[in-house]
Amino acid sequence: MGEEEEEVMQEVPEGIDGLAQLSETTIPDAFAQLNQSRETITQIVQFCKDSYSASATGAEGSEEKTAQSFAQTRKYTSNALLNVAYHVQNLATILTTFVDGQLDEIDRMLVDTQSIAERLRSHYDRNGAEVFRPAESTRTFVKQGKCTKLTGDDLPELARPLPKFERGGEAEKSFVV
Repeated sequence: MGEEEEEVMQEVPEGIDGLAQLSETTIPDAFAQLNQSRETITQIVQFCKDSYSASATGAEGSEEKTAQSFAQTRKYTSNALLNVAYHVQNLATILTTFVDGQLDEIDRMLVDTQSIAERLRSHYDRNGAEVFRPAESTRTFVKQGKCTKLTGDDLPELARPLPKFERGGEAEKSFVV
């Protein structure tokens, strides 16, 4: 049983596929085995209880049956504890492998991100232009026609030139004292 599970651990592929396999099949299977071990212990406890009850009836040879029942209970208890310890250790190993795989995947993603950032920085240093521009800078604008100077009535009222001031007109004569 232990050799088969160790072989399963060795067959887990690296990377995301391995993490998916661990989280979808291997870890739930290990928890199921641990739960099955718990159910087996419950059956052992019931057997030992029934065995003690039968030996405590006071029939002939009950001391011998009690000693035999005690020895059998002791054997079952040590086997059950070893079984539980094995399943807990197996589950801990699988969970440790899963967490290590996640950390390795995070490290790989960090290196990929840093590599992309370095490439963008290098592109900016060479070309002086940002690779990713804001949305406003990539819009297309309608090209305006050639600028022409407005004259005469085409100009707005306040943009029209003022009439020339002439000296010696009627306004100046009436102002003299």
